[in-house]
Amino acid sequence: MYQGRFSTHRPRQTKVGSLFVIARNSSFTYKGEPVDVRTVAKGLGVRYVLEGSIRRAANRIRVTAQLIDAITGNHIWAEKYDRVLKDVFAVQEELTQGIVVTIAPLIAAAEFELQNAESAINAWFSAIPQHHWNMSSLEQ
Repeated sequence: MYQGRFSTHRPRQTKVGSLFVIARNSSFTYKGEPVDVRTVAKGLGVRYVLEGSIRRAANRIRVTAQLIDAITGNHIWAEKYDRVLKDVFAVQEELTQGIVVTIAPLIAAAEFELQNAESAINAWFSAIPQHHWNMSSLEQ
């Protein structure tokens, strides 16, 4: 795992919109352990988890990344990147920037949908007279 190299890009990630990025050493707790993404999210206090892997063969790397809604367990986005590793810093910059620019609007859209759903439910309950929801009134 290339956690040390990834950390060089954390400051840029934290400046993108409203993304909240957990310190990289917080994720070390889960390194090498098979854990449920919901458990990780709860432990870190986050709703969305970006997980991935890096594999290397000679001078090539394959990076996989996926964004998961940790409450539902649903995958929001996933991608695979194959690169020739000539300049590790250039590859880091390209992939980190590309992933952040891609997931930021996806998270914003997911949050917007959640807020709209909650607003619609609240409006629906507010529009219905309270006596319809009072079980004792049904008995009368």
